[in-house]
Amino acid sequence: MHGPGFEPGLTPRKCFKSEIEQGELFFTGIIKFVELKELSGEFLERYKNKDTRRGFEGPIRTLLKELDGEDLDREFLIAFRDRWRYKPYGDTLFKKLKVFFNWLKEKKPELASEIEDWRHMLKWEGKKKKQLFSEVTKNVDWLRNIIEGIFNVKVKKEELNDAFAKLRFLTAVILQATTGMRPFELKKLTWKHLEGFENRNYFILPHEISKTPFDRVQPLTDEAKWLLSELRRAWEKHGKALNLKSDVVFQYRESRKVIDLLRKEGINFTQEDLRDFATTMSTNILGVPPALESAIAGHQTDKWKLELESYIHMKPEDLANEYLKHWNGVKILTDRQKKEIEKIISKL
Repeated sequence: MHGPGFEPGLTPRKCFKSEIEQGELFFTGIIKFVELKELSGEFLERYKNKDTRRGFEGPIRTLLKELDGEDLDREFLIAFRDRWRYKPYGDTLFKKLKVFFNWLKEKKPELASEIEDWRHMLKWEGKKKKQLFSEVTKNVDWLRNIIEGIFNVKVKKEELNDAFAKLRFLTAVILQATTGMRPFELKKLTWKHLEGFENRNYFILPHEISKTPFDRVQPLTDEAKWLLSELRRAWEKHGKALNLKSDVVFQYRESRKVIDLLRKEGINFTQEDLRDFATTMSTNILGVPPALESAIAGHQTDKWKLELESYIHMKPEDLANEYLKHWNGVKILTDRQKKEIEKIISKL
């Protein structure tokens, strides 16, 4: 594994603003700092009542102060959310910013889906207690409900394209829900990063495409490995027919389309919710040591800095096995859902 640190002058937010997907140059949703500052002023001017306006001024000032001249994007929102999600002020802060973001969707319609995701990310958890087993069972059902919804939407017109898009999104859901990968890490993943996964139960996520300053072992559950294997087989078999020009495994635009289709069906979630599911399931229910979960998902690495050292220097296969011994008994897909996926695979 690589030691801590990024290349000189590089940060995750500066490095990962664009990517090649299916042969097209794609830019993630951002709002320039100067424009955001102007829009915030316009938003506040709408409120003639001084007390009402003052209620929004504080939260917006906090947001702009922490941006410190940087542009607003998903990566910043994740860090911002994590800083305030348990603090008392975070409750008011998030409520007010959600109203502001809702107004921003009207001003920036081209970024409406991205901004809606940002709103969903601002969840204050200051009063939440550790979840009981019954609550996590509900969360597993929540995840299964997402999977059920994927079966029922039409992603592409052609049968081959539709089957492939569904298999790809299902694979992304299971992979993220069991490893806790960040959304922007998932959409940077290429088959080169996954090379050799068929012969082992993990792959290495390089620090160059991650927020963490070290390479991370990403363990593969049996379900995740099965789906990845089938996706790889379909990719090699139908790559030309599907016009798969890029080596990027999970296409961002396609994922956004599926999420939007599911939202129209009443299934509301973000890819960040899948990461949260993995973290909650691992530490609160399955008993994964927090430092081990941090080594896999890159979660709260500053908090577990000392404990992390023992994990990130383990052999990859040993680290993967240590994590998977907690996950091996977990079955996300129901028997019926597995049969539905097999029907999708049969079309590929």
